[in-house]
Amino acid sequence: MSFLRDIDIKLSYREQLLEEIKMLKEEVEEIDNEIKESLCDDEGLITANYEVIYRTQSKYIIDVDRLKEECLYDSFLKKSVSKYYKVKKLGDKKKWIINYM
Repeated sequence: MSFLRDIDIKLSYREQLLEEIKMLKEEVEEIDNEIKESLCDDEGLITANYEVIYRTQSKYIIDVDRLKEECLYDSFLKKSVSKYYKVKKLGDKKKWIINYM
C-alpha cells in the first residue's frame, strides 16, 4: 500500500471514532441532565458508589471590552505560538492530490 492510502485508512477510522465519541457524549449528557433534573439547585447526593455535587459557582473574569475602550487591551496582550492540526474530509471536489512513493 502507498503512504497516502495508509493515511486515508487511518483518517477514515478516525472519523468513525469521532462519530462514536459524539454519540457517547450525547448519551452522557442525557444521563447528566436526568440527574440534574432530579436535584434542586445547590444540592448534592451520595449513592453507594458516587458523590454528586450540583451547585452554583461564581468566578471573576476580565472585562475585555472595557480594557479596549480605555486603550489598555493591547498593553496586556501576550503572544502565544502553537501548532495547528486540522483534518477535513474531502467531498467529490479534490483540488490537490499528492503522491508519495
